[in-house]
Amino acid sequence: VYIIIVIAVCLLILFLGRIIGQTFIPGMAERPYFGLYLDMPKRQFFLFVVFIQETLSKAVLQYGLEQTVSKDNWKIAVLLCGSIFGMLHIFYSSIYMILAFIFGIVSGIYYHYQKDIWIPIAIHFVFGFFVRSFGLII
Repeated sequence: VYIIIVIAVCLLILFLGRIIGQTFIPGMAERPYFGLYLDMPKRQFFLFVVFIQETLSKAVLQYGLEQTVSKDNWKIAVLLCGSIFGMLHIFYSSIYMILAFIFGIVSGIYYHYQKDIWIPIAIHFVFGFFVRSFGLII
């Protein structure tokens, strides 16, 4: 139930971003209001890609770094993993990379305390897949 609420909040944020964005960003209003864009290369495999990215960055890299550093320095592991996660998204745009870095930090903190990978996977999928579906990026 918790994951459904998180997904619903993420979709609401994207919907509000579209409403606000089409007012202030030239050209956004001309884009389709919603589309899945499944004809784009590799779009059908996005959930699998998200699963792999989150598993490698949190359950493998972050967990391994947290085991290596002292318990008081877990923030270093989260910061390093968030940086790597952000750099993996550099080929989109600089703002996208910064947002991925922030998401990597926030989801890394969540993973540190909860040891749950499913909420970061759900949020990553919703924002990564539906940001294009709502026409926020081309």
